[in-house]
Amino acid sequence: MGTTSTMSPRIERILQVSRELALQGGMRGITIADIAHHAGVGKGTLYLYWSTKEDLFADLLAHDFLDVLSEIGAAMRDNPANVVPHRLLPLVGSTFEQHPFAATVRSTGPSVRSVMENHPAIVQITRIIGPVAILLRIFPVLRHHGVIRADLPLEMQVHAAAGLMHGLHDIASREPVADLLPGSDPQITLATACTALLEPAVAVNPEAAAREARAALDDACTAAIASLHEHDLGKTVSP
Repeated sequence: MGTTSTMSPRIERILQVSRELALQGGMRGITIADIAHHAGVGKGTLYLYWSTKEDLFADLLAHDFLDVLSEIGAAMRDNPANVVPHRLLPLVGSTFEQHPFAATVRSTGPSVRSVMENHPAIVQITRIIGPVAILLRIFPVLRHHGVIRADLPLEMQVHAAAGLMHGLHDIASREPVADLLPGSDPQITLATACTALLEPAVAVNPEAAAREARAALDDACTAAIASLHEHDLGKTVSP
């Protein structure tokens, strides 16, 4: 999978500062000069890698998405049972939450939305390795191996699964769910719903499915990096 482990400390610092500034105040008001100042580098250093701040944020989003896929793949390798829906969907959701900038794909804030919807590289990356795209790559594998039911259309299953993940996140961000529903854990709720909606009555061995699902994630990473290069981005990402 794509990796950011070979980045220089300077590039890591620039990306980290960009992430922090975006999460603190949104993307719209940030300038290349702001990022350079907080990272302790000259503006020329940033322009060696990115032509605009939007390009930088596109790269940053791709970095976070690639890290998310790498962590999901590692979890499947360590325990193939993590590919079963009642474990997979909470895993995907919680992994995105550990990467707050990647989690902005679920944000409805105008600052985030304006950048997300208008930058062609971000649009393309989201279509390749965003949350819904990940499920679209993994679910056919799980259907083939009997890990999820095949009596419903694939797109319906992906739509429902994504809706569960996004919906529980959205409700928690808008209402005092923990106070109103103190006996309900979002992760357990998601796992229970996935079991009822997606899983067959008889469980199957998930090892082969986990191997193929990891390969599907590898393919997604390769496609995402290629897409970045098409937009003259991804210079800080190693295949």
